[in-house]
Amino acid sequence: MPAGFEEPGVVDGFAHADFWMVLQPANRIYVRSSHYASAVGRLRHGVTVTAAAADVQALFARLETRYPMDDPPSTRVHVQTLHDALFGSVRPLLYAIFAAAGGVLLIACANVANLLLGRAATRDRELGIRVAVGASRRRILAQLLTETFVLAACGGGVGLLLAYLAVGALVALHPASVPRAQEVTLDGVSALYTLGIVAFCTLAAGLAPALTLSSHRLADALKASGHGSDARRGARARAILAPTEIALALALVITAGLAVRSYLVLTHETLGFNPRNVLVSHPVAMYGKRYESEAEVLAFYDGAMRRTRRIPGVRDAEWADATPFMGRTGSLSFKTVGRSSGSGNLQTAGIGIVGLSFFRVLGVALLRGRTFERSDGYAAARVVVVNEALAKTYFRERPILGAHISWNFALGTRTEVARKKPVLRTIVGVVHDTRDSYARPGAPKIYLPFPQVPLPGLLLVADIAPHAHVGDAIARAVTAADPLLAAPKIQPLDDFLAADAARAHLSALTLVVLSFVAFSLALAGIYAVVSYGVARRTHEFGIRIAVGARATHVLRDVLGGAVRIAALGILAGIVLGALAARAIAAQLYEVGPFDPLTFGVVVAAMTLAALAAALVPAWYAMRVEPIAALRYE
Repeated sequence: MPAGFEEPGVVDGFAHADFWMVLQPANRIYVRSSHYASAVGRLRHGVTVTAAAADVQALFARLETRYPMDDPPSTRVHVQTLHDALFGSVRPLLYAIFAAAGGVLLIACANVANLLLGRAATRDRELGIRVAVGASRRRILAQLLTETFVLAACGGGVGLLLAYLAVGALVALHPASVPRAQEVTLDGVSALYTLGIVAFCTLAAGLAPALTLSSHRLADALKASGHGSDARRGARARAILAPTEIALALALVITAGLAVRSYLVLTHETLGFNPRNVLVSHPVAMYGKRYESEAEVLAFYDGAMRRTRRIPGVRDAEWADATPFMGRTGSLSFKTVGRSSGSGNLQTAGIGIVGLSFFRVLGVALLRGRTFERSDGYAAARVVVVNEALAKTYFRERPILGAHISWNFALGTRTEVARKKPVLRTIVGVVHDTRDSYARPGAPKIYLPFPQVPLPGLLLVADIAPHAHVGDAIARAVTAADPLLAAPKIQPLDDFLAADAARAHLSALTLVVLSFVAFSLALAGIYAVVSYGVARRTHEFGIRIAVGARATHVLRDVLGGAVRIAALGILAGIVLGALAARAIAAQLYEVGPFDPLTFGVVVAAMTLAALAAALVPAWYAMRVEPIAALRYE
């Protein structure tokens, strides 16, 4: 396979493999009652996914009838295309980012159009003279659009350069939430896309000013006074563009606010364990006839563990089949002793195979009973520890400590599996729930001591001192126990938490950046519109002040116009924001799409910012000197 090949759909952090081996169905960890495998297949020509799903559902219905203990009704199978499995969950995020970027582009176009309309008011006489000497309206329109195209082309060129740098930064970050992000690059399609955006910006930003100017009547332009323009030209268009900018910016800021709130709520959920200063190895690849013996498996684990614990900076270490946030939790159907053995009384819980000090290493609190001890060895009485969710779900009105559970020979020693008889296991403790993902609360789970289930291929979990750099030393300690084994990759447990929240983080960060740009452009638009209006009305303000108007009257007049523009934009923005929030509702966590706090804070911030943007030109309007305003009359 190519060097960069990764198995599709494999858990983040475990996707890279150096070699592959044939799955061994006879291996005892692949038994019928262990439901954690996934399959990939290629459909025959003409077969739809719906038809394939129906066939698979029918197959599982037959298995449920034939093997009621191993395939109870709680067993579920889901069929989807590989493309949907890889990209289906991230597609809404990418669409939201694309829509937000499009919103920023529209705001920028509206801003440029506003500036061009303001500039157009000073070109009436120029264009009137051009028309007088024979220029047609089509020629004038072409000239104005060409000028706008030059602006858009310059912006597109700079934007393409910035995109090249941004794509390089994105690929360097390797965002786990975006599949195949490392393959993103600028190519010919990107160049054509940029050209299309330039053409769009030319029309979006230049068409309204061009039509306004090219339709100007010659006589009006040539009869203009020394001011050289008509202050009312383009006023209606500017009155539409400014609120449009505010509305789009407000919708983006509301969306970003919801994404940020969702991210903060998501990442501040109670985890049930402490991931700080914890290192995790990839599963140790224990292959060969040597590890067909359970005694050899346990001997290797013991030797590697003793070496690891002697490393300076390692406070404690233990073996486990997985840790929270790895997405490797399997499930098991079990029954409690004393209840009917019918398939309808089977319960389902996650399964974890852990070492004696696993809960201490991860800081998982013990609620009742005890955790595993040295006496819970290979030949000792079979015990399990369960979490609080299992106790509340299946032992609401019964004592749980000392209760017995069993399952159909899925996990145990080779002798127990070969005997094919359920083994009673005693519940000796209840621990706090741990989340397997930020978005999923703790589910019922059963923990088994690995000496009683000596499976090869466990991973190492180490609690280290702060700022200790012992990853390489831990990997060497593992290979020192058996130099024929490959050194496992070591990484912080925090990496798995970051990967789990990466999508929400990317969404919040991207939307915040885009909304900040949109917010700034909208405020710049308000400032430009109000400043232009003040500049065009300087003569008027001078006369009003000369005949006795107070400065506060001028201030109220200017701010009143700005408030009307802002109010119209904010009202439209609330509607657009509600529509945008509804579109991303599925991506939010524990935050409603119409969250009143987010809407209220954003609207208040936009209102205050709009007033602040209008205050500077309003201040200049208050300080107009009548003599200066009337000097050229």
